[in-house]
Amino acid sequence: MSGRYRCLSGSRFDDAAALAYVGPAESGVLLTRPGRPGGPPVELGLRLVRPTLLTGLWRSPAGRVWVVDRDGWVRWCDDPWPHDAPWGQLELDLAFRGVTGAGEEAWAWGDRPSDGASLVRRYDGRKWKPVTAPGFAVRAMACGEHTWAVGHDGWVARYDVDRWTVLAAAPGRELVSACVVPGGVIVGAADGEVFQGGVDGFRTVAKVGGPALALASWRGAVWVGCGPAGLFRCDGAVATLVRADRACRSLEAHEHLLIGCDEVLCSSPDGARFPAVGRGSLPQG
Repeated sequence: MSGRYRCLSGSRFDDAAALAYVGPAESGVLLTRPGRPGGPPVELGLRLVRPTLLTGLWRSPAGRVWVVDRDGWVRWCDDPWPHDAPWGQLELDLAFRGVTGAGEEAWAWGDRPSDGASLVRRYDGRKWKPVTAPGFAVRAMACGEHTWAVGHDGWVARYDVDRWTVLAAAPGRELVSACVVPGGVIVGAADGEVFQGGVDGFRTVAKVGGPALALASWRGAVWVGCGPAGLFRCDGAVATLVRADRACRSLEAHEHLLIGCDEVLCSSPDGARFPAVGRGSLPQG
């Protein structure tokens, strides 16, 4: 995993945070921001390097960076650029798989080390609280109008006030990604099939040439990150390979499409240009 990125989160490639794997047992947070006059166009900063596997990252609209790891720690910082910036930290009772959110609310998910049970935790703006799990192994979550969870055997769940509404979206499929859209959710399967729907049912909207590891609804199209298979754009049922040269693993839809790849951090203002930064920037563990 040395020298790879994951979980790019922010508004565009020069205003974001990502996980950076700098060695087989060491990882940290890589920050980007516009460069200063006379210097490089993008400034990079590596922070919070830890001798563990950081497994999830999300940056809130206000700029707070949330990070979780496999050892059960959640950490956060409102302004992580200064080298001496203080990070809050809290140990919870799970091996984290990821973290995401909407507004200033955050959600994290993972497995209980003792028996592998899937667990969900929610930060409500004041503190972290346990949330009853939806009853299946959660592999990804997405937040927006509602909070959604997806996972094993095609299950999808929507959180309503204090409970989950569980839906059989794609029986037999391993669902690995989700993004919220008006009136429902789009979910992606490990075999590349993409579904859209909600409490009234789901339908197949596309099939891409790799595992649908990341999803975003942006500028009238569904964008799908397929790891080494690249980045796809789906217009209706037509899936087009847009970039075969970038192993895309995370997506966020803002004014720009934010694209996290193995070797670079990039975004697109228009779906045609993909400026990037970070190639070869990580120390090799």
